[in-house]
Amino acid sequence: MTIEERKIAQPADAAPQKVHNRVKEDKGSVAFKIVAYVLLILGLFLVLIPFWVIISTSFQERNVLEFTWWSERTAADAYELVLTSERSNILMGFVNTMWIVVPSMLVGLFVSGLASFAYAKMRFRAKKWMFAVTIATMSIPGTVLMMPSYLWYNILGWAQGPLPLIIPGCFGGAATVFFFTQYFSGIPQSLLEAGQIDGMGFFKCYVTIMIPLAVPAFVGQGILAFVGGYNDYMGPLLYLNSTDIKTLAFMLAELQSYYGAMKNSDAVSCAGAVIALIPIIAIYFVGHKFFVDGISTGGLKD
Repeated sequence: MTIEERKIAQPADAAPQKVHNRVKEDKGSVAFKIVAYVLLILGLFLVLIPFWVIISTSFQERNVLEFTWWSERTAADAYELVLTSERSNILMGFVNTMWIVVPSMLVGLFVSGLASFAYAKMRFRAKKWMFAVTIATMSIPGTVLMMPSYLWYNILGWAQGPLPLIIPGCFGGAATVFFFTQYFSGIPQSLLEAGQIDGMGFFKCYVTIMIPLAVPAFVGQGILAFVGGYNDYMGPLLYLNSTDIKTLAFMLAELQSYYGAMKNSDAVSCAGAVIALIPIIAIYFVGHKFFVDGISTGGLKD
């Protein structure tokens, strides 16, 4: 049958039917987009409301005891009290948090990436079993290992000091190894073969080829690791309670307990929380592009 005959044999109402179906599909997609945007806006409000509550409460006056969504009279007494308090030095707590968290995070990322490179690109015996055991450790709750870890660090003489908060993180983490393994698996093997032809060894290929290609993954996992260490409270409470070294999270809790009897204790606590949030928000805005790229492409393979 020729093209002309097919056109003649085609029903006369076929074209209007196609147009009608397309209009129905357009209406359905528009309705879906409307529902999706409404749900996203509601979710956005649910996320932002706690931040607004913290900020508005932090600017309450001393004689205000109840919560208000918007106060015509605001005061910065709580911020002044937090920043000038001799009981809890927020700036010193931030410095202590940085030198405890950052070195452990950087070394841990490097070691986790090195192990992931071996799992993704090397061939050796028992590789699958070793990887399975590494991933299985993710199912063990941290609270289960808290007391055995403390007893072991006590034997080593580390129980009252920052070493238990620094040294374990330098060996990497199972979740980071799993993520990097999926990311490295998507990098073409031909790049490594080209490096090996140029005389590069395993370690040099990792440093000069894999790390530059995986910058988004390292930044994304680095942000997650930093936030986890930055917000850690149980570790400093367990190992730094009897020392002069206090992290930011520990000092905020101490500040809340010390000023809990004051009329504006909620304002003081919220002011400390706002100050502690500033570095996290700044880091996210600086590295959010790499963070999104690293998370979104972590499970893709060529």
